[in-house]
Amino acid sequence: MSARSRIGCALVFATVSLGALGACGADAKSVAAPDVASQIKQQLTMAGRPVDSVTCANDLAAEVGATETCTVVGGGTTYGAQATVTTVDQGTANFDIKIVDAPPPPTGG
Repeated sequence: MSARSRIGCALVFATVSLGALGACGADAKSVAAPDVASQIKQQLTMAGRPVDSVTCANDLAAEVGATETCTVVGGGTTYGAQATVTTVDQGTANFDIKIVDAPPPPTGG
């Protein structure tokens, strides 16, 4: 896996094999939330950002344009990382990750 980042833009790219992540077989329709979080943590760390934890509330649909915003805690701050699917090809989802405002905390109880 490779990551690229543009300095000052905090945009990185991740590639995830759908068959191995959270769904059965090659008919995967989404990337499981823990796997999205793991990729975000790995890619942001490789880009030089401090990351203590990443939490994603939902799976990321394996459809071009689908997004999921996850909460990142690192370096004493909390912020969001939005994963946006750019391509899905032969069981592999590619998605961009960009830094955004943190999603609101879940409601209810």
